[in-house]
Amino acid sequence: MQNTEALQAYFGRVTPAIPELFNMAHAICGSRELAVYALQYALVEAWLGEGHGGVGFREGLRYTLRGIAIEEALGARAGEGEFTWNGLSGGDDPVISLIAQEPLPTQRALALRYGCGLPAAKIARLTGSSAGRVRELLRRFERRAARQLGARGKGRCEAQIARAVRRALGRPDAAMPSMSAIYRAFASEAAETRRPKHLAVRIVRRILYAVLILLCALVFWLAAVLIRPTAEPVSAESAAAWEAADGAANLWDVMKI
Repeated sequence: MQNTEALQAYFGRVTPAIPELFNMAHAICGSRELAVYALQYALVEAWLGEGHGGVGFREGLRYTLRGIAIEEALGARAGEGEFTWNGLSGGDDPVISLIAQEPLPTQRALALRYGCGLPAAKIARLTGSSAGRVRELLRRFERRAARQLGARGKGRCEAQIARAVRRALGRPDAAMPSMSAIYRAFASEAAETRRPKHLAVRIVRRILYAVLILLCALVFWLAAVLIRPTAEPVSAESAAAWEAADGAANLWDVMKI
């Protein structure tokens, strides 16, 4: 059994990020049922030390959640849950107001791109569209947003859209379970200290990455050995010439003295 106080302390640390994590999962999966499942296991993986390293704690949670949600949306359970995602809510935010005027599939593509950080190809797989179509939707909205918001430059406009979408995802949604229900599910799973399906896949993937890195290092080492220039043998004539040059140099030194 895991220590209850430790579980509560960890949950208190992740609580501020839970609305954003759930809304990300809901946008990626489209289904509330799969979103709850993805959120639950993302919290457990981070608790068990499976979160992405090398980044901040919250970004690590986002990275872990994103990977699990995509696996659920595209994996064996895809299509199990009813599509329940109904757009972003952002109050009086001008960017979110613009997004709300778009059709729901476009709103979802914008949420996946600017809120979840997914590339066009991945968005296309999740939405059943093509990467070219997704890119065109994004470009069209960016041009419209730039005109409406007066943003100068593509980078500045994209940053403004991303900030607004992240803020919208960070707001609690009516579809999200209560914090007490999320904690009970998390504590129950954490007590088992394992995740049968996803954890094994990730361990195998990391082992394969390590083997690949070692193979690449071996290839580079062999290439360096094979292309290293070899020293030319010194002929007797060359050796005699060098000895003569050394003798002349010594004679010159004696003359200077």
